[in-house]
Amino acid sequence: MNGIIGYRLELKKDQQTIDEVAATLKEMKRHKTSGLSGLVAEMLRATGDIGTQWILDLCNSIVKEGCIPEDWKSCVVLPIYKGKGGPMEGGSYRGIILLEQAMKVVETGKDL
Repeated sequence: MNGIIGYRLELKKDQQTIDEVAATLKEMKRHKTSGLSGLVAEMLRATGDIGTQWILDLCNSIVKEGCIPEDWKSCVVLPIYKGKGGPMEGGSYRGIILLEQAMKVVETGKDL
């Protein structure tokens, strides 16, 4: 059963550079699940310089305006059974949050 919850996006205070965005895209893990949009890191990387510039513009407009896209305000939470305890007990599960890949670029660009 999938659930959708709110997620707090922590915006960076400074504008990002093209090098920071390119480095973030390069370091994103491959073969990870997408958020609600279906967009995965491999797709973002495959867009090359044009896509990197687009992500940069998106990131910087989000930071400048302090407003994130409505679609990014929700995420999918998948309950994963830990293998301990009864399967009917809520404490026997941990939640995996599926976030938008582009949102991860906004969040992590300055942390590299």
